[in-house]
Amino acid sequence: MSKRQPKAVYEEARRLHRQGMSINAIAFQVPLTIPQIRRAVDPEWAKQQAAYYAKRQAIRRNASK
Repeated sequence: MSKRQPKAVYEEARRLHRQGMSINAIAFQVPLTIPQIRRAVDPEWAKQQAAYYAKRQAIRRNASK
């Protein structure tokens, strides 16, 4: 799991994305992983991933009972 970075790092990633930089290019500019950058710049993707993670955890919990 990646370490949480200061808020300014996420703001910098958003700024670079608004300027048209790709997610892979942003990864070389700021100390974030690609999923962290995707979460910062694409809220819809973040919601989708959160739902997928919750569903996976529920399946895992039910399987262990």
